[in-house]
Amino acid sequence: MPVFPAIRRNFVEGIRAVENVLFPPRCWLCDSWETQPPWPICSSCMSQMEEILRPRCSICSLPLPHADADCPDCCHWPEPQIVIHAPYRFEGAIRRLIHRAKFQGATELVPVATRLMLPFALKWYGTDERWLLVPVPSYGRALWERGYSVPALLARFLARDMRRSVLLTTLVKTADTPPQRELKASRRRENPAGTFAVSRRRDIEGRRILLIDDVATSCATIHHCAAALLENGAERVEALVLARSIR
Repeated sequence: MPVFPAIRRNFVEGIRAVENVLFPPRCWLCDSWETQPPWPICSSCMSQMEEILRPRCSICSLPLPHADADCPDCCHWPEPQIVIHAPYRFEGAIRRLIHRAKFQGATELVPVATRLMLPFALKWYGTDERWLLVPVPSYGRALWERGYSVPALLARFLARDMRRSVLLTTLVKTADTPPQRELKASRRRENPAGTFAVSRRRDIEGRRILLIDDVATSCATIHHCAAALLENGAERVEALVLARSIR
């Protein structure tokens, strides 16, 4: 075994050990001095990441009071209903993670979000290679101010780890609309209507499309994205989001 690579590796590991003593890592979500390797997040924040368990809507993942309850969101959408898989509740540490990544420029949290999504993505879609990943597109002021799109970054990382193809520019948003979070539920359903288009129909014709987003609230954005894809020849559309907003 060569001597110099081993010496260099030991030197680097020594430097990292000293750095951890002098500058201990802090949790990226609450700034506490405790982290839970390999996550850059403390055990308290990790424990706040609550999965959505049954009973929940089999279509949009909204938690329900009991198994026979009707979903208050899905009743607003016509056929075909779009399946939306969401592993986590949009609460606690998950909410802070998404807000920091989306509104505070903390793009280093996107790989963390990807790692949280990946086991579920592989469980639900890992054996079917027909799915193409497409991010929910951004537009206008929000994209210009941030300089990046969280759904696009999530889609790129997930596509890499799932070994799938990703179409980053095939689905586009053609008009600016008020942020969904600022609107009441009744207005959210129609706010994004008619604002999504397919730039290259041949990319999606006869294909299965998996929409990627960070959070689903009223599910309006996902439904209008899916409508544009289906109208342009997609065989089937479903969605995978990190978190589902809870009423």
